[in-house]
Amino acid sequence: DEIYQIRLKEYERLCQPFDLGIVKSPENFAGGKHMVWVKGRGVGASFKGGSIAAYNYFFVEESNTFLTADDKAFLDDDGLWTKTIEYVDFLNANTAFKKSRSINTKEHIQAGFIEDEVMKGSMSQIMAISMSDDPDKARGKDASLIIYEEAGTFSNLESSYNATRPSVEAGAY
Repeated sequence: DEIYQIRLKEYERLCQPFDLGIVKSPENFAGGKHMVWVKGRGVGASFKGGSIAAYNYFFVEESNTFLTADDKAFLDDDGLWTKTIEYVDFLNANTAFKKSRSINTKEHIQAGFIEDEVMKGSMSQIMAISMSDDPDKARGKDASLIIYEEAGTFSNLESSYNATRPSVEAGAY
């Protein structure tokens, strides 16, 4: 109840001027919800998504972040994956948070190293997945976060979402 009251006050402070139509009930502020961000063009969403993915990689051990798009060009060609890798490379080069990569391909990175033939480290990973030819590509993998880049362009958004949704749920959350 106390957490609900705190979250409700924060919602009212931040969102009241926008009348988002959110029903103010404890269930909507309890956590364990999925989120869709509908926004205009040019607000830096790919930069924000890339920074969240990089944050998980560096600071959330064993996190699995999937960056998905229907068209691979939205991941590459200065897209979400490219921005994410730029953040990761910058932090590796300029901070004390450097993470070695046990996997380092053009579509998958994993933080870790091999010592005495044993994989060690945070094991956090980020994968870029194009869903255009197969909405089931991320099915069955546990995920901490899945970002659908340019979701409006997905030819198979509903089936991609339905295939990946269990990846970010456990029980009622």
